[in-house]
Parts: sequence; C-alpha cells; structure tokens
Amino acid sequence: MRTHRVLLHTLTVIALTACQSGGATPEERPALLSNASQLALQELQEVTAKVSGFSDVLLSEKDWMQDSDVVLERRHQRNPQGDLIQGRDIEMPHRVRLLKRANQCLLIDLNTGRSESLHQVQCHVK
Repeated sequence: MRTHRVLLHTLTVIALTACQSGGATPEERPALLSNASQLALQELQEVTAKVSGFSDVLLSEKDWMQDSDVVLERRHQRNPQGDLIQGRDIEMPHRVRLLKRANQCLLIDLNTGRSESLHQVQCHVK
C-alpha cells in the first residue's frame, strides 16, 4: 500500500510539472519585442513563415509588443465576386511564441514545435 502511495505521489508531481512548463524549457522564457525596427520586422516575418510553414506572413508592427504569442491563420479564399469559398478553412490557427534564452531571442511554433533563432531582434522577458 505504501508503494502505491509513493508511486501515485511521484506521478502527480511529474504531471503537475509537465503542465506548468507550457512548451518552453526552463531557460526559455516568454518574451516581448523590444525593438520594432524595419530590419527586425523583416526578420520576424521571414522566420515566422519558416517555423509555421506558411509561404508568406503578414505581421503588424505591434505583434509581440504586448503579448508573447501571435496567432496566425491562412487568408480566407474568395471567388471572383468576393464571396468566401466554403470548405477551405480546415487548418487550425498556428500559435507562434517569442522566447528569450539567455541573450538570444527565438520564435517557436507551438503547433509544430519548430523553432528558429532571431539575430536582428531584441526582446525582453515578459
């Protein structure tokens, strides 16, 4: 009986620790964008497209300034009359998070787990 209790306690601790991690390793912390220079925004667009698998990404200057996550979804397809084409939006939106690891910023797509370091971007821990 005591062995079962110890095992149950151990599994509970492991489960709670896993739930709190949120996808980032302990040295990676959610971050906010510190600079919104043209060079930084260009790199963010390129790296966001790369980690999400989208061919092109349209970002705002305000993305990652107030929140460490940005949600991306594909453009809605329209017919020549401007009406939405039905049945085209079956993919879940992608969540891309800005993280800080030591002195480096990186982006991670939370859907796929793909990540990429940023070299022109300055960020600070949220």
